Amino acid sequence: MFQFGELRRDLGYALRMMRKFPGFTAVACGTLVLGIGATTAVFSVVEAVLLRPLPYTEPENLVHVLADDPLDARAGVSYRSFEVWRSQNRTFTDLAAYYRNSGWSRVMIGRSVEPQFVQAGFTSANFFSVMRVAPLLGRVFDEADERRREHLAVLSYAIWERCFGEEPGVLGKTIAVDGQHFTIIGIMPREFQFPARETMLWLPITTNRYWLDRSRQDSLHSRGYYMRWNLVGRLRPRVTPFVALADLTTIAGGLRREDPDWNMGLGIRVSPLTVDVAGNAKLALTVLFSSASLVLLIACSNVANLMLARGAVRARELAVRAALGATESRIVKQMIAESLPLVSVSAAGAVLLTIAATRLLVRFGPTDLPRLAETRIDEWVLCFTLAVSALATVLFAPVPALRAGRGDRVEAC
Repeated sequence: MFQFGELRRDLGYALRMMRKFPGFTAVACGTLVLGIGATTAVFSVVEAVLLRPLPYTEPENLVHVLADDPLDARAGVSYRSFEVWRSQNRTFTDLAAYYRNSGWSRVMIGRSVEPQFVQAGFTSANFFSVMRVAPLLGRVFDEADERRREHLAVLSYAIWERCFGEEPGVLGKTIAVDGQHFTIIGIMPREFQFPARETMLWLPITTNRYWLDRSRQDSLHSRGYYMRWNLVGRLRPRVTPFVALADLTTIAGGLRREDPDWNMGLGIRVSPLTVDVAGNAKLALTVLFSSASLVLLIACSNVANLMLARGAVRARELAVRAALGATESRIVKQMIAESLPLVSVSAAGAVLLTIAATRLLVRFGPTDLPRLAETRIDEWVLCFTLAVSALATVLFAPVPALRAGRGDRVEAC
């Protein structure tokens, strides 16, 4: 264990050595800044996308209900299934539907904003209550609005910020959607980006241009409801996705018995929203984080080599210390203490590098990476930086001392 007096002396000596060898200090700090900064920047993305809880109340109870199609990760279900499942299930507090994130929900907006194509979220009226997310401003549409096919719009924070300058007076104004006027009634919080990051506004499901043709005959599904809806549900307490799947499968079987022509064509998949939102990003981010960790190890190895080279210059000093009775453990403590200022400066530089890197990642990163916009430097990222810095110290600091301990003390003198 370090004693305060020893630590103070070692730190003072370390600061004098840093001033005495500015070239070594600059190269070692630069190497560590790159290693620690790169690892921390990637971790900040991993923390935002994979580790941070979803910004909803009790997100662990939210699940996606989709068709089980190996060729389509977002395969839709029929609206008839949604209606029956919602009314007959025993495992959900509620189920909500929304149009698949595809061309069916791609719209042209204009009038009060520059004309542009954006992704809209056409949802059932209970969508926001299932998600348990309240608007930042205004209100959301309800079932009465849905039945009357009211032309109402709830804007995302992103489009409110970009096109309206975060002006609260936007409520009550109209926005053109595919040439029809919609009244803006609410603004959602910045972190709400469901069903996709690029969703710019939410509209009643009955206002979608394809809604009126939903009963046309489909050549693949004899029920006549196109398979273009995804479902999101909130499980009852202590109900697992597996139990919910069994419940919905039983109800689907009853539908087939009632109507021999019923042919959904696909199975059912119930998956936790926390898993489904990340999608394929988990594998990609795991590989990226592993690569960044390898960069950190290489950086520590390079700094260790630099310290070994400098240790050769200090071999006589270390040998004299050992001859005067300093144990190997005491020399290791000294080396670790001498490395603390170096690592501290590097950690501070790594934080600055991480801030710049995360801003670039958010701005220029892949648009299909979920929750990337939520990346920020928070207490978990700072704790990770401290942990990585401590690990780096342990990895390279003792090397010169251990090398000196195995050397010939007489020869060194």
